[in-house]
Amino acid sequence: MMSSFEEELTSIVKMVLNHMDSGGVTRVVEYLMSEKVGATSTEDLKFITPDMLPASIVPPIKAVQLIRYFSIDNQPGSSSSGGHGSHQQHQHAPVARATPATETDDSFKFNVPWNSLPKDTLNSLDNSEQTDRRAQQGDIDRLKLAIVKFLVSSYNSYKELQVGSKKHPGQKVYQSITDQVFEKYPNSLADVINGKRVGDGKAGFKRALLVCTENQMRQKNGQKSAPKAAGGTGTVGVLPEQYLPHINRPEREQQEQLKEELLKFYEEADPDALSWATIKNKMTASYELQRDDIATAKVAIEEAEQAAAEAAKNTNKENVNPSSDLDDPSPKALSELKKSWPYLFYPSGLAWHHNRLTGRDLQIHLNEFMDHHLDNFLHFLTSCSRSSKANLMLGLKLDKKVGNWTAPNKLLKMVFMLAKHFGEDIDILIHSTEKTTLASEIDTEGLANICIVAHDNNPFVADNYLVCADEVILVKAWSVPEAITALVQLAFVLDINYPAMPLTFEFIERFIYGMGLQDTRVKNKKGKVILVLTPLVRNTINDFQQFEKEIEEEV
Repeated sequence: MMSSFEEELTSIVKMVLNHMDSGGVTRVVEYLMSEKVGATSTEDLKFITPDMLPASIVPPIKAVQLIRYFSIDNQPGSSSSGGHGSHQQHQHAPVARATPATETDDSFKFNVPWNSLPKDTLNSLDNSEQTDRRAQQGDIDRLKLAIVKFLVSSYNSYKELQVGSKKHPGQKVYQSITDQVFEKYPNSLADVINGKRVGDGKAGFKRALLVCTENQMRQKNGQKSAPKAAGGTGTVGVLPEQYLPHINRPEREQQEQLKEELLKFYEEADPDALSWATIKNKMTASYELQRDDIATAKVAIEEAEQAAAEAAKNTNKENVNPSSDLDDPSPKALSELKKSWPYLFYPSGLAWHHNRLTGRDLQIHLNEFMDHHLDNFLHFLTSCSRSSKANLMLGLKLDKKVGNWTAPNKLLKMVFMLAKHFGEDIDILIHSTEKTTLASEIDTEGLANICIVAHDNNPFVADNYLVCADEVILVKAWSVPEAITALVQLAFVLDINYPAMPLTFEFIERFIYGMGLQDTRVKNKKGKVILVLTPLVRNTINDFQQFEKEIEEEV
């Protein structure tokens, strides 16, 4: 026996697709009510989008007609009682209600389609709610993105019918969605810092929802928007199949277990007695989940940047404090990622991940450069280069600061001289802090771009180096080579830009790490990837190779 909803849905499909036979109507109705779509009420119908209806079920043109009817039939003021003799009224109602765009468009309503959201995500959130703890950030982001997908599709369909609608759904809609979400998950979405609840989390969720929705709408409408986390194809310098590899539910559950084991091991193990063989096995076996969490963190960073830019714009316009109506700020996305995967931010863990992502082992190339070319290149920079005099003076100054030149601090000396050779600012890359300052007390405010902080006022004699990005200490390295390699690896692993020293990093990529043109992350001042050798870099490489050839022949 049919339910009342099934009867009503059958009547709608018969009426809109009036040339379809009864068997076809039944297939459409069954598909709409199946787990693949999940419609259980007339309210759910307005969230159905064309991509949910395959051509094998209903022809694309007919699918659009059906979806448009669902959208109209579920508008406020329209009938949803099954009396479809009023279909003509539904068709004309949107025109009658159309008004010029206003700040608040009260005619558009949106209910969260819970039955159509990813079940894995909802199960995780339900579990967090039942145990009265904050959900994993990845689950929160996946919930938000899933809701936004339906919201954007629904609102774009609405705009086609409502002439004069405003560009975006508006604050009332974002607030309504936030209220619906927090009514269902008041505990698992609350803001928690150090185990203590510091806010209900609503303002932060609403802000992220707004930014994500408007970014998605700009993309769908072909407007320029902030860059999104790349899907792998076309991502420079990485193996496309390794950027965001597919992970099914059983694999995810297994890798979540490995993640928990790694965290427990990190919290309980003696750092001096770490079993790196065990760690490597668990890290390499959970690579897919790491990539998934990294992509989620990248989206969070981009949305935070977008929100900050919007807030700054509003501040300039209205002279108000952009954060005055927000909860306490949420933790940095990269900081949360590091807490979730602490071993990923050890030099060894980072190298394992990077090598699989890119298919390159940077350490091999760096060792070869330091063993066979470093000393000669320092001679070249102080004798035969365009900046030889300036670098000679720099070398004499550094000799007074450094009593013993080892291979690692010679590499740092080379980076200083290379920056001078290309006329770039080394202070963008290298920062210093007091040797006695605890790592937890180092002020990283303002270090938004990736950089290296030497744990000594004299970076050439520091005991360790901290690689930072987004104002977060990410990797602790014990030598200059380890720090520079970690910085390059992080740029690929986290899909972030180098410091604004394009010529220096182009040379480092090409000559020191042996990376091809197709692998580069170097960008010019306009933000375009440099896919050809810059003449100055090419000339430097050619001149140095000629210099080495002459040394080999004459010395």
